[in-house]
Order: sequence, then structure tokens, then C-alpha cells
Amino acid sequence: MEQDLDTPAGSEELGRAQALVKSGDWAGAEALLAGLVLGGTASAPARVLYFRVLLRQGKSEDAVRSARDASEAHPSDARVQALYGLTLLKLDRIEDACRHLDRATENFPEDASIWALQAEAQLKAGMQIEAWKSANKACALDIASVDYALLKIVVLAASGEDGKARQLMRDVTAHKAELAAQFHDIIVYWIRHGRHDDAMALAKNACALLPEAAGLRIFYAERLLAANRPPEARAVLDEPALVPETMKDDQALRFHKVRGRALQAMLLREDAIAEYDKVLALDPNDQDALRDLYVLHQKLGNTERMRSAGQRLAGAGAKTLPESLAAGLDALRTRRQALKNAAGKLAWAWEIADRTRWQYDDWLAAVEWGWQADQLLRAWWLKASERSDELEALIDRPARGAVELLADSPRALSVTTHMGPIAGCVHYLQTCGRPFRGFGFRGPDPVVGDAPPMRIASGDAAAALREMLAQIRQGTLVGFAQDTPDIGSESLRFDLFGRSVPISTLVPRLIHKHRAASLWCQPLWRGGRIVIELERLPDPQDGEPIDEWCRRWCEAYVARIAAVMRGAPENLVLGAGIWLNADTSFSERRRGRP
Repeated sequence: MEQDLDTPAGSEELGRAQALVKSGDWAGAEALLAGLVLGGTASAPARVLYFRVLLRQGKSEDAVRSARDASEAHPSDARVQALYGLTLLKLDRIEDACRHLDRATENFPEDASIWALQAEAQLKAGMQIEAWKSANKACALDIASVDYALLKIVVLAASGEDGKARQLMRDVTAHKAELAAQFHDIIVYWIRHGRHDDAMALAKNACALLPEAAGLRIFYAERLLAANRPPEARAVLDEPALVPETMKDDQALRFHKVRGRALQAMLLREDAIAEYDKVLALDPNDQDALRDLYVLHQKLGNTERMRSAGQRLAGAGAKTLPESLAAGLDALRTRRQALKNAAGKLAWAWEIADRTRWQYDDWLAAVEWGWQADQLLRAWWLKASERSDELEALIDRPARGAVELLADSPRALSVTTHMGPIAGCVHYLQTCGRPFRGFGFRGPDPVVGDAPPMRIASGDAAAALREMLAQIRQGTLVGFAQDTPDIGSESLRFDLFGRSVPISTLVPRLIHKHRAASLWCQPLWRGGRIVIELERLPDPQDGEPIDEWCRRWCEAYVARIAAVMRGAPENLVLGAGIWLNADTSFSERRRGRP
């Protein structure tokens, strides 16, 4: 919904700055224009160009200041006032944008572009009635503008006025792609700012208005899946106007993947397999499809097809791995990658961090590196099993290993968390000298010879439980990532750094029933090496009531979780486990907040 604010030529210096921009010398243009701005001789066009040069170089705060200064220096220039409003919109300063544009519409009541910007700001702020009035004003001032007409349709759809929106669409039939893009922008903005119900309602209305808009429908289906509404996601994709055979390959690929995920979530496994086969017909090396096919065939008991999918996944994934594991880990230190959807988890992690040792920016960089390193190690474990020696080379094995610590127990369980370089933990346990299988894990495993999958998983929970019990009885060391919220049906709650955390009692109950020992096995990054922290956990006492025993064991486990959470930031990961397990509302209630 950005307005046209092209900069006209002006002074000689402005012309030189424009030439520098055209040649790609943004720094040179910035230096030249900064001299004009600081010297107080910059014209309005020069200030506009200065803002754009700053924004192009990622200097957002400087760009905001320059736009504000331009607004104050040229209060009678409508174009400059529009620029400042647009800047605030671009940087998600919606309240500031609304305030500024309120004044601007009063001062320039005949400027359609300012009314349109105000409509966008009000819509993003959830002020649909005000947005309708502003969009209507923009359209009245410039009846020929398609952009303003599209904005008005979006506002109407967001207000639930589908009938009025449909009437206006007759005048913009050649611009449905632009309309779909405007819908997408507002939906994404609302999702990013926590207005999920409004976003989903708008997405539904948008798809009703544009039934043939494949990209918009696929996006809506993805959001429905994220909200755990797979039947609705499937229905959205099954609109007769959507014909995947007429889509471009990349869009058809996305369509079949989303539909496959919806069918998989609905337990329509054979149908999901057929959908993923269509994905592979378009891209034989699509790793998402191969990964899901592995799991589907595993659950259906199609062992050979499962192994085939696993082998193809390893082959496709190996092509994307770095030349060496060590080089890949080093490269991550200079490649920042922000964690997605992690604002709440980051806030909690920083709240409990040892701030005597860390400045926030350095701490965040370490968190991001640890998350990326965990992803790389998992990929290496899965897709390069023949090069496991490179993973082994990173591990400092404990002086007393699992075999020694469990020597007195023919039955044993190990527990870890989803923190730290977990692939290092799995590799250690697989090579510790005692047979090992993991329970409760999801996803594919390396296909190595005739060995069974590392994970104990099958078509239903009862079958997986039977296999797990059989493995315990025959002396296999069975591993659990016990901090996940979905293992076991019984749990106890603990206060962990001000938040209520449920911990499953499955492991202590198994220990009590089968007279098994338990082992804490936690991988940690330390000095660029993977250290395996091993320790025997408590054993039940003779005659100890089961409920008391379960609480005592869980308390010991939670204490070790807490130590990892307050430790080195590269071990936090934040993607699963305890970070998804915490009830944040508990801490809010403790602090007296609504």
C-alpha cells in the first residue's frame, strides 16, 4: 500500500547524490546528503532522498530521525509529511503513525495519499471504522486510483462487509493479484502482532472474495494448520477454483505439501502419502516430503518403503551439508539467523540469565549460534551417518561412562532435555557400549544396514509402549527427552523460575515398576567442544510410596533442567521441550497481572 513518493531533481548537489545512488554508491550519497542536511541547506527533495539512502542501508533509526527532521523543517510540504507517515508505517510504529497522520490529514485535507496512509495505519491498529472513513476519503479525492480502491476493499473485508467489498471488486477485476498481496500484508501484520483471530477472519473473507487466488488460499491453509485445524485447511485447498495442474511448479509444490500435512494430521495416511508423492514428482529431493513419508510409512508398517524414504532423504540432505562439520559450525559464527516466533521464550531466557557474565547482544548471538548448531548437528546425524566420525571428534567423553554408571542395573533409562547439541547426546548413547533406543521422539532416523530405527515409534501409542517395555526388559538403555510436554498422561507441576511446568511421571513410574536405574545424560557446548554430562539419578527407597517417589525423582530432574537453563546461552536452543512446556500465565498471576 506504499504511495508513490519519487524524488524530483533539484540542486546540483542533489543531482550528484542521485547519480551516486544510481551507480550503487549508497555510502557516498549518504555522506554528500548528510552535509546538506547538517548544514541546514537541504531542500525537501534532498531530505527525501537522504531518508531513502539511510533506509536502503538498514539504518532504520537514522531514517526515522531524518524523516522526522524533514517533517519539522518542511511543515507545509504534504509530500514530506506523507513520507514521515510512511516511514513510521514501514517500521511498525503504528501508534506514532496514527498520531502523525491525524495531524497531517487536518493540515492537508485534500491530499489523498495521506488519507490512504492513515487508513492503512488505522487498519493495522484495529480501528476498522476509522480506517473505512479514511479509505473512503482517499477514494473520493482520487477516484481514478486503483491502489486506493483496493485498500478500501481490504478495509471492508476486515470489517466483515463482504457484500460491499464484492460490489467494489467489479471495478478492479484486472488487479486481483495486487489485492491478494494487500490482504496478505495485513494478515501477516496481524499475526505478527498477536491478533490471530482477526487475521484468520480476514484470511477467510479474502479467500471468499478471491477463490482462485492460490497463493492466498495456500497461506490461509498453512495458518489453519498452525492453529491445529487440519480439516478446515484441507477444505480451503479443495476449493474447485484451485487447480494445481495449472499452477507454477513452486506453487503446486507448496499446495501438495500443505495438503499432505493436513491429511497426515487427520490420520488419512494413505491419502497423505499420495499427496507427498505428487511433491516428489515435482522435486524428487524435497526433504520435507521425504521426511514425512518416512514417518507415514513407519506408522503404517511399510518397512521397506520407510527405509527407501530414509535413504532418499539422506542422499538429498547430504548435498546441502557443508564440506566438513567443523567448517560448518565455524561458519555459523558469522551468519546470524534470528529465531522465529521466539519472543516470549527469549524474554524468559534473558530474564533468568546470569547477567553478570553477559551483555544482551552477545548473549543473543550465542543463543542464535547454538540454535543453528543444533540444527546442523541433527542434519549431520540424520544425513551423513557414514561421516559420524566428524561428530565423534567434537565429543569429550566422560571419564566414567554409561556402562560403568549403570553396571549394577540390568534395566536402565536415560533422560535428557531438548537443550544443548542433542545429536551429540544421541550419538554418545548409540556408541556407549550398551544397546540404546529412544522413546517418544518424532521424525526419521538414519538408515544404517539392517539396524532398526533408533526411535521407538509405530502406528499407535499402545504398540510403541509395548515395544518400549520389551526393550527395557531385555536390557536396552531406553532414552527420554523428559522435558517435553507431551510424554505420558500423568504429570506433576513444579515452579521453575516463576513459571508452572508440568513434568511427566512416566519415567519414575517405569523405574519403580521395573526396578530400573536412571541416568541423567545432558550434552553441553563448552569451549567449542561437546561435553556429555552424566550422573546417576535417585533410586526409589524400599517401601517409598509411588507418589512421593515420583515427586522426589522429578524434583531432581527439574533441578538439573534449571542449571542448564541458567548456563551458557548456546545450550538453550529454545525450539522445544521446557521452553514450550511452561505455563506463562502462572507467572503473570504470581505478579498480580491480569
